[in-house]
Amino acid sequence: MTTEGQINICIFKPLRGDDLPDDRPGRLSAHLETANIKCEESHVPSTSFILTAWALFLKTYLATTAVSFSTLGFRFDSPADEASENALVHSLEFKDHDTISDVLDRTLASTSWKPLDTTASPCFNTLLLYRSAETSTSETASQMDICLVVTDRRELGLSLDMNICGTKFSSSITYRLLHTYRHILVMLSTASLSQTIATLCPLTRDDLQQVRRWNQRPPRRHDACVHQVFERQARRRPSSPAVCSWDGELTYAELDKLSTKLAHELSRLAVGPEVFVPYSFEKSLYAVVATLAVLKAGGAFVPLDSSHPQDRLRSIVSRLGAKILLASPGTSSVFQGMSLHVLTVDQPLLDRLPDQTHDPETEVGPRNSAFVLFTSGSTGEPKGLVQEHSSVCTVNAAYGDSLFINENSRVLSFAAHTFDVSTVDVFATLSQGGCVCIPSEDGRLNDLVPVINEFRVNWVDLTPSFAVASIPCPEEVPTLETLVLAGEGVKREHLAHFVGKISRVINCYGPAEAGGCLAQVYKSVTCQPQTVGRPPKSARCWIVDVNNWRRLAPVGAAGELVIEGPTLARGYLNDARKTKSVFFSRSSWTRRRSYGRFYRTGDLVRYRPDGLINFVGRRDTQAKIRGQRVELTEVEDHLADDASVSLCLVEFPRSGVYADRLVGVIQPRLCCDDAVTLNLVPTETLVHSGFSVHDLAARLSRRVPTYMMPSQWLVVNSLPLTDSKKVDRRRVRNWLADMPVSVSGDPCPLIPLENKLALELSRKVSALAARGNERVKAALDGRTFDLAATGVDSIQVMTLSRWIHEVYGLKLSVNTLTASGLTIEKLAELIAALQNGHKQLEAFDMRGEVSSLSKLCSTPKSGRLQHLASTKAVLLTGGTGFLGIEILRQLLCNYDVDIMVHVRASSLHHGRDRVVSAANKAGWWSEAFHRRLEIWIGDLGHVKLGLREEQWNRLIGGDSMIDVIIHNGAAVRWNQAYESLRAQNTLSTVQLLEAMTSRRRTGRFVYVSGGQALTSEVDDEDQMMVNSVDLTGYAQTKMVSELLVKRFASSEPGRRHTVRIVKPSYIIGDAQTGRANQSDYLWGLTRSAIELGTYSRESLDGWLYVSSVDRVAEAVCQICKPGISTSSLVKMLDGLPMREFWDMLKRDFGYELEAVDGGEWWSSLLSHVERTGPGHCLWPLQHMLEAERGEVASKVTVLTPEMTEGTTRTLEAMRKNIQHLKEDARFFWNRGDGASV
Repeated sequence: MTTEGQINICIFKPLRGDDLPDDRPGRLSAHLETANIKCEESHVPSTSFILTAWALFLKTYLATTAVSFSTLGFRFDSPADEASENALVHSLEFKDHDTISDVLDRTLASTSWKPLDTTASPCFNTLLLYRSAETSTSETASQMDICLVVTDRRELGLSLDMNICGTKFSSSITYRLLHTYRHILVMLSTASLSQTIATLCPLTRDDLQQVRRWNQRPPRRHDACVHQVFERQARRRPSSPAVCSWDGELTYAELDKLSTKLAHELSRLAVGPEVFVPYSFEKSLYAVVATLAVLKAGGAFVPLDSSHPQDRLRSIVSRLGAKILLASPGTSSVFQGMSLHVLTVDQPLLDRLPDQTHDPETEVGPRNSAFVLFTSGSTGEPKGLVQEHSSVCTVNAAYGDSLFINENSRVLSFAAHTFDVSTVDVFATLSQGGCVCIPSEDGRLNDLVPVINEFRVNWVDLTPSFAVASIPCPEEVPTLETLVLAGEGVKREHLAHFVGKISRVINCYGPAEAGGCLAQVYKSVTCQPQTVGRPPKSARCWIVDVNNWRRLAPVGAAGELVIEGPTLARGYLNDARKTKSVFFSRSSWTRRRSYGRFYRTGDLVRYRPDGLINFVGRRDTQAKIRGQRVELTEVEDHLADDASVSLCLVEFPRSGVYADRLVGVIQPRLCCDDAVTLNLVPTETLVHSGFSVHDLAARLSRRVPTYMMPSQWLVVNSLPLTDSKKVDRRRVRNWLADMPVSVSGDPCPLIPLENKLALELSRKVSALAARGNERVKAALDGRTFDLAATGVDSIQVMTLSRWIHEVYGLKLSVNTLTASGLTIEKLAELIAALQNGHKQLEAFDMRGEVSSLSKLCSTPKSGRLQHLASTKAVLLTGGTGFLGIEILRQLLCNYDVDIMVHVRASSLHHGRDRVVSAANKAGWWSEAFHRRLEIWIGDLGHVKLGLREEQWNRLIGGDSMIDVIIHNGAAVRWNQAYESLRAQNTLSTVQLLEAMTSRRRTGRFVYVSGGQALTSEVDDEDQMMVNSVDLTGYAQTKMVSELLVKRFASSEPGRRHTVRIVKPSYIIGDAQTGRANQSDYLWGLTRSAIELGTYSRESLDGWLYVSSVDRVAEAVCQICKPGISTSSLVKMLDGLPMREFWDMLKRDFGYELEAVDGGEWWSSLLSHVERTGPGHCLWPLQHMLEAERGEVASKVTVLTPEMTEGTTRTLEAMRKNIQHLKEDARFFWNRGDGASV
């Protein structure tokens, strides 16, 4: 019987407009007649032509080489003209250079058809019904979206009746489809059998005339230079805002003045027409000044991303022949040593340049290059796209009408400079007299809603997925009037999210080679999301045959989009072959008023019946990932160069569990017994062979940008090959689409049906992990998999813990549920064992952990050390957090040192912006700090903290040696097990201590501990280890690290250095600003008490250990002072009586709070959390609640001077923090207002 695995997926998708009348019939029909089908060359039966014509019809409209469809009335075991009611399914695959005879023979072959299994899932939706007399149509016909009934009327010829689904197709398309089929049938039967099917043109005369009518308006050119258009606006509106940026504002007159000054300096440095000037900036107003200055000097700017691999940057600079590069203070160091003059553009430079009254003398004109964009290239090298002034001005003028940019527009400059949309954000806006709004890097990526509101943005261009994620509630951005969705396909859920809530939602399509050439304004949520609209006045759009770009495709058929008009780029820099392959000058379908230049996009689209265009997908190996265009073969070329790779393929699936993710499929150079293609290699085999995906990815990351890195890797025994010995991309693509969810590269095994407990757990966890994705849930349900690998978050872990307690009466710790390697079946075994009276898993052996790790840093690896006379350079980890940013402030303000901040970021831009944004939020940043701040990109969980070799060497010796290491960084995830956090929190400490043992000079090291209960007494390490069993995984990592530092300090290598541990408890904002750490456990508990109106009287006499952030930072930074005492543990014993805390809330802030017994308090608090559920701020922290029964104070018998001497200051800080939280609308405390923090 025929099944899905034996046939081709062949779905004819709907073709209609957006508005369907209410009285539309359920089925639409059309009728044509044609003469008898006869072939003079042979005795091929007419039914064979009818079948083959239908197969070619589907091939044409679906742009595929493999088709399947059902038939009725055809018999192949008797004379073909004799009809039968047997239901069949036909599957045909077309090959290059097939003749008509080849296809006819294949149609008749017994291997091309089989009886239809009606119980199989439908892989096709068309039916071809043949009958020799006027009989009633089978019921099967009405079940198919498209049914063609061919009635053989003998001498009278053939009667063709098409019957299609009225809710999916427009009535006008019915006749077009039927005319095309008749056209193909007549061509097929009258052509020579030796003629190839590629020579058959399926386009009807009626379709050609219709397409010409849709494109009758010639494109309109705008001959001007980009900077000249800006200058006209500057003369018209000198005092209007041109740029509003996080780092300053400029009017049109000010921007004109500054860019002219800089243009003269560039002209002096030999910048002129056809001189390419690369530039690299963070998001900043100086980037706008710099690019405008390059244009005024006559040159062409070329954006570069300083975070890209050095080899890529050097290659681009070399290909440009660049002699000068413009950079910011934060990026200039990246380009040192590249044999070109790096000019740092900042305010001091602009202040030094003399004022100018006019632009430099230059012969630049509309046909000169304006900028070059480097995108992914299919040869492994990035390709440089050259855009001329005229094409840029033409598309910018068109945007005014099609995208509604005008003088009132406040446009968010969101896109990265290397992305073509960035030029639209800036120069289309300035050409229309609008204002360019530039957020910080951190703001644009992490906090877009406040950015839009702060800048009063009313126009923004975003990728649909990012738009939904960053604007979860469109009502929160009332100023936003126009949202342009571009860079990736729009989906139904995107429309539902925005349409009707934002005034104007537009789908804009356009490759960098042509600018925005299609736009569609969505009028309602019922609009088709895939519709990209009509071209603006600047372009014409044609749809050509996917197999022959010299001829047009029929209306409704999927074909390649070809763009005509003056918006097209000049071509690819120094690559005439590549330019000629996609740009051409003449066409057979344009008769007059043709612009005469065309670009083949490689994108598949099709006409709707009303002339609008729907996007279908890519026809080659390009993909759009978060708006960035990626040439898959470029990534493949880099992977193929790796010595460990035998074959590889990179894909971007559109469906399945890997949908919309870049996937690398690798066939490694290792011997495997199993030669079956597309079998995943087991992890054990990989380990034994020495092949490492992690190492392969690390090597690739040094050659391609982050956005070109696969997010998923699959290692297979063998990749399938085509007849030409190339990797069979179509087969791999189908394999990926159909693959079930996998964990760690191995498929998730099915759970035996008799294991009821494991099946029940699998059902629960799969529902949590899927987060509403039914396909993922279905793929996981009934299988065993690693819980941690599914990515369940803290709220989901706690939800699972509560569910296990309710269903099985067992309390499993969060550490247990997040332990590495815990699969569904292992969890079932654990629950069964506990129900039978066995103990839980073995407790964490902290003593053994500390003992084994301390040996790694107990032996000195260097001889006699040079003495550290002064402190010049400091490395700070965790510098963007609540405490870290205050440590950084004090270092910058109170110490004459240079600071290297270890930051986890995607680029230097991003890293510096994270630091600056955090400092701005804390209210203290100054531009003067840039020169003393160096960003070190890394990851605490990686080897050598993810630092470059030259950076790591600065920790142990050589020039520019780091004098002080402040290790404040850690992954703060309360609901993860020790093993999950060990690399980032514990092993990072071990690696830094190892670095201290290798130093050639004495150094200073301070470790910031925490996560544990504080006491004024001397710590008993034995008792600490005993108590560690009940701690969270995070607290365990901090305790192990603290004990390791203590042992290091007392060891021989440690005594050579100055080592300090600073151990705080709760940390609050300082007394000046009161900026509280709003996610802190202390404030969540306080809010809950206020909502309940009660608190515990049991701890009223206890001491609340709490310090202001400036006090803790001061204790950390003192290690930088000369003459600091020997190694010590500094406990932050500041605080206040718990009674005073509750009295303050009642006395100073008017909260009605009542002291109740501890048991009553705990019971009401627990009920409150359970009643609210996962939305409660304390829901994921219930293990902390249970450990302390809702108490935060410590019992003390004697108050020491160290505890009480700062109480007045602590009270002031506490009062200021509470006031700050009350004034924050998101954290306003009022009894009964809900508990979601």
